[in-house]
Amino acid sequence: MASRRLAVANQCVRRGGLARGRRLSRRGDRVDRAPLATFLTDYSLVDQEVFEEGSDAMFSSHVEREAFSRTTDLTVVARSEVVGAMGPELIPFGEEGDVDAFVEEYGGEPMSAEDVERSTLEAL
Repeated sequence: MASRRLAVANQCVRRGGLARGRRLSRRGDRVDRAPLATFLTDYSLVDQEVFEEGSDAMFSSHVEREAFSRTTDLTVVARSEVVGAMGPELIPFGEEGDVDAFVEEYGGEPMSAEDVERSTLEAL
């Protein structure tokens, strides 16, 4: 299960979301620097779909440019009944009404996207 959680964390970092900390310079040296901006899929902007795959409730994926918002504008829902392709996932929304409706139907705990750290992902 730990490798599955790490895959989720790596996916988020690769997509540009939640990317914090160290990166490698061209010479291979570690450089500390913060990103200028981070983005996540904003499920308030898209026609999301929840579907069953086996015993899991899965959430649709949206990678088009218009589907992303800055993390400063998002609330994520952690530990809901909905999972992503690689397991437990944070589900981001830009509208509080969408957060409330999602939590009411699928459970979970809302939190600011800016408060998400690697330990949050590892605890999913």
